[in-house]
Amino acid sequence: FRSPSRLMFGAAVTLGGRVIVSADYERSWYQSTRLQSSPIYGLSYTTLMKDVFKGSNTLRIGAEAYVLRFMALRAGYIWSGSTLNDGYKDAIFTRPIPTQQNFITAGLGFKISQSVYIDVAYQYGTTKYSPFKTFYALDSEDPEQDIESRLYSYKTNRHMGIVTLGFRF
Repeated sequence: FRSPSRLMFGAAVTLGGRVIVSADYERSWYQSTRLQSSPIYGLSYTTLMKDVFKGSNTLRIGAEAYVLRFMALRAGYIWSGSTLNDGYKDAIFTRPIPTQQNFITAGLGFKISQSVYIDVAYQYGTTKYSPFKTFYALDSEDPEQDIESRLYSYKTNRHMGIVTLGFRF
């Protein structure tokens, strides 16, 4: 198995010694994924990956400001595009595949001492998925015998909170 090729670069700047602003860009070429052999005779996952998937872009932007010597405020945004090739955007799959993701993040950091800190973070994310059916069986001889689930399509909204107690040594 060879995972997708990726290119990443980023830039950050410090303003007034108290504010850090950063931006990162990532490009992943999912169509370059390779699988040496298939458990199903005659099926080439390499060809399938080239046909169905494409390169995907991810953009991350964030800022951190030290409002007090012991407290930092953080905020960020993440956008990630579809991995599906344009010809497959309306295809129906057997499982949901993310087609677009957006995340908004915020946090507070507190220095308790030189070696102890507490971070509180919040993330709100939305993910859109491709349409999918959970099962289907097609009978080429008699279409009346075809069975399949209904078509599902959905978007998720997720809230996540994290508290971290850290020790530096």
